[in-house]
Amino acid sequence: ALSTIHVTVVREEISVDESSTRGRLALLLAKGFFQESKVAHDIYHEATSLGWGNWQSSGGTRKAVSKELQWLAAAGFLRIGRASNQNTYMATEGALSRVKVHRAGA
Repeated sequence: ALSTIHVTVVREEISVDESSTRGRLALLLAKGFFQESKVAHDIYHEATSLGWGNWQSSGGTRKAVSKELQWLAAAGFLRIGRASNQNTYMATEGALSRVKVHRAGA
């Protein structure tokens, strides 16, 4: 007889705010930025255009962004691919519906 695998999926609620890199990436996700595949340069450019500073200015900032993108992928919000020798990031199916933005004081 063949074995059966039972998997329990636990969905935890994660709270972040827009002052953190993770929170800002979550806002981009909620706005649909990752509906199309993006590379790091696209993300850095968008962050700069939104007034979040220059995310590609230092190795430390780039590493922090990379770490948070990896975390979002591990949490099931992004898929990491590869194109032209660089990582690509794209929202997973249903990711947008799982990101809830709450306006403070609203």
